[in-house]
Amino acid sequence: MLTAHMAEFLTALRPRGRAASTVEQYRWHLHRLTNWLEQQNITATDEVTRTILRTWGAELTDAWSPATIRQAIAATRALFAWTMEEGYIDTNPALALQLPHVPRRHQRTLTIPEVRALLAACDQSLTGLRNRAIVAVLLDTGLRSAEICRLSVSRLDLDQGQLTVTVKGGAEGLAFYGSLTADHLRAWLDVRPAQPGINAVFVSIGGNTPGHQLTTAGLRSILRNLGNRSGVAGVSPHAFRRSFATVLTHAGVPSRAVQLLGRWSNIEMVERYTAALRIQQIGNSYSAMNY
Repeated sequence: MLTAHMAEFLTALRPRGRAASTVEQYRWHLHRLTNWLEQQNITATDEVTRTILRTWGAELTDAWSPATIRQAIAATRALFAWTMEEGYIDTNPALALQLPHVPRRHQRTLTIPEVRALLAACDQSLTGLRNRAIVAVLLDTGLRSAEICRLSVSRLDLDQGQLTVTVKGGAEGLAFYGSLTADHLRAWLDVRPAQPGINAVFVSIGGNTPGHQLTTAGLRSILRNLGNRSGVAGVSPHAFRRSFATVLTHAGVPSRAVQLLGRWSNIEMVERYTAALRIQQIGNSYSAMNY
């Protein structure tokens, strides 16, 4: 059965080093694929053909963005490559699917005045102290959403201004922060209302799971609400990660150093994030009307 093979495939992904977020993304897309196939009366893995997958791919084009379609096709290709590897099928029908081109869009970054506005929107309440520490850590370290959520108190060194975090693929990485961020962290940790046994730096306040580790969805909600209160649009964890790169670049830090500080596996992402900054710097110093 295809659904049984899908479940086995998803279980096999983690020992192969895939991140939990990647597994969940694959699960989301493959669940929709198997539902669609069942509507076509296809429930067995070896009943899936190149033609039927092309039909499914064509329907995606009318419903989803190129980026989402690319994710769905990548998950499907990985599933059928694995089922062939395991000997469940003789040929791979997913080879008929082509990954679509995803147009590159302007990358949202936050300016320093916008970050100051977000900090100003944080009061001296329990929630405000936590949110101010979140904003400071995000800008100073460039941590991804999952990384900041699983950040552990025992991995913080406030005196040295550094922390250890589990990054993509399960490896460990170092991040560094300044004295202001350390002060915001101390103020939050002094009042942090964690449940017994919860070592996460950032925990929920109120809601269904008070005192438990903050989730990535909860983090996005916090930043979105802060943005609404401060009048700053497009606030997200990844906007902070881009801002981390652009602020360092603007300060004159070499791209290679930014790459290492941000724990990127290659320099391409740094160049992509900072391209808009370089264009803006050129544009601000040049005007055709002046010639």
